[in-house]
Amino acid sequence: MDLLLKNQIKEKIMPLRNVIGYSEDEQPRIKGGIVIKGTKVIRVYVTKKESKLSLMLKGVKIPKSIGNIETDVVEIGEIKLLQTPPTIRKAKNAGLIGGISIGHKDITAGTFARVAWLNKKPYFLTNNHVAANSALDSGEGGKIGDLEYQPGPYDIVSELGGVVSDKYLVGSLAEFAPLSAVKPNFVDAALIAPTVSVDSRGWFNYVQLDLPFIPAPSAVKAPEVGMQVAKSGRTTGVTYGVISDTNATLQISGYHDKTLTFEKQIFITPLSPPFVQGGDSGSLLLETTNDEGISMVGLIFAGSNTIGVANRMDEVERAFSSPLMWNGPFFWEAGKEYVSDAPVEPLPPTPSGEVYYLPVQKEVTIVVNQPKIYKGSSLLMNPNEEILTGELFVVSGKLIDTASGLPIAGKTIYMDDVISNTNSEGDFSFMHPSYSLAGSYLIVISFLGD
Repeated sequence: MDLLLKNQIKEKIMPLRNVIGYSEDEQPRIKGGIVIKGTKVIRVYVTKKESKLSLMLKGVKIPKSIGNIETDVVEIGEIKLLQTPPTIRKAKNAGLIGGISIGHKDITAGTFARVAWLNKKPYFLTNNHVAANSALDSGEGGKIGDLEYQPGPYDIVSELGGVVSDKYLVGSLAEFAPLSAVKPNFVDAALIAPTVSVDSRGWFNYVQLDLPFIPAPSAVKAPEVGMQVAKSGRTTGVTYGVISDTNATLQISGYHDKTLTFEKQIFITPLSPPFVQGGDSGSLLLETTNDEGISMVGLIFAGSNTIGVANRMDEVERAFSSPLMWNGPFFWEAGKEYVSDAPVEPLPPTPSGEVYYLPVQKEVTIVVNQPKIYKGSSLLMNPNEEILTGELFVVSGKLIDTASGLPIAGKTIYMDDVISNTNSEGDFSFMHPSYSLAGSYLIVISFLGD
């Protein structure tokens, strides 16, 4: 969209009552919830569609066309920041993993997206309004060094019946992309530096998708209209949708009583509403149909009852003091200082002369246990034996004691490199990626024993 046309939209459409945004790219027309292929319009986003008579009585008229391009009014509901009371994924986790509750000391709760690396150091990625209490360039909001908790403060008090204290501390605010009430914004993002102490917790470079955990992907992909995506959030868990816009401009309120403008945003239409709810802010948006593996597409930060809104991940990764990196160890031990993967300096040359070894002594404590009693176990599987290409499917089953027939709880089941833990009934479940080609495929489920 050229600058002249963009200015016409801002002058003629954005000031109108009920209008909250528009698409900066020409998009197909949407009629009755169905995308009409072969059409090109300027989408105008409103909180609620009104009748022509109602608009006429209020003196509101959205032009049928702008610059010879037709307009299409699309109702998307009231867009809100996703920072409200939680329902699931709100427990205190021994090791942090993408998709769980986290939050700044002065907010309710949001979602921890994943581990990211900045200048070879690990940080927890989420939204600015989750980790920095909506830090604005005018000074409102959080400050560097502010305390961060897992789960978020609301979950600690209202869900766990606890008190916000060092018991739940996981880090401090390290860096954020400042938000502006004057200039357009592209991302709502911040980084938390993990706490390193005897009471701190480790982290996994994984994202929780239903029961299985998947390694957090290192690939970033540009969003496309029609792309199938999923998100993992603390309130609604894993939900699936389709990208309906890749370059939306919209206005969002709730940032310290200010309304902010965001450009180049992604809109996601849910396959089964809702796609997001309060508390899902910070969720990682993933492409689910890539044959080469799952890719990151965006970072969820807002939504309504009909759509989810995300920043582009290629904008997020360059929003900080240095570009974010995504490769690192899959696990880091609690209380251990992270050491970067910088090259090790070579040792100085050994001096010439006769070699002498200094004395050394080391103590070690051994533990003597009773002999282990090994029992037989059996895996029962319930796979979808026939599926369609491009279709995600569930592989589930049960782990039982061979002798008694009773379920075995709390054990780790493997499907390739993905893990699932059995529940109290011995049940486990995996969401299997889709296959792009027809044929027969061998699925291997394993319990490696104790």
